[in-house]
Amino acid sequence: MLPPSSDSPDPAGVPPTWIADPRRARCRVHAGIDSPPPCRDCASAREAAEAVRRDRDAARQSDANHRREAIDACGLCDHNGLVPVDGAGRVGRCPHDADELAAIQDRATAEDADRSSREKSVAAHVAPTRRRWQQESAKRKQRRAAEAAAKAKAEREAAEAAERETAAESGTDPDDAPDDIPDTETR
Repeated sequence: MLPPSSDSPDPAGVPPTWIADPRRARCRVHAGIDSPPPCRDCASAREAAEAVRRDRDAARQSDANHRREAIDACGLCDHNGLVPVDGAGRVGRCPHDADELAAIQDRATAEDADRSSREKSVAAHVAPTRRRWQQESAKRKQRRAAEAAAKAKAEREAAEAAERETAAESGTDPDDAPDDIPDTETR
């Protein structure tokens, strides 16, 4: 093992990238170099990063063990540490204290009552609005159909007027012309 030097990083100041991958730890001189030469300071930096990583992992494992012990000792929650919060099937994390759990369940019940009253209020206002919207939509459809029929009638009348005007200029009466004119093509 190499002796520590003055350039080795303080374990509290180890960057997260070094903790995630201690092999990337470098001294100040070799920072940013992918393949530095053998260096005591780089070795110290790697050791510091590994120590911080071990400490962090040990703390996480200890927290997980304490949570598991609390869940196993609690008679209120299931094996996952969850408890029913309300009668609607919602679950939440167990506080492992009966008084806190009762407070959580009371809040959930109050929230459900508020939500239910809001939903009823919204439904009471939405139904007439929806009915009014459907009636207005039906009126718009009827108006569009009437406008389309009026437009078609106006176009027909304009075409007939143009035909009469053309006939008047040529001196023929369009009403006298037969509807079925046979084809007189020559072959």
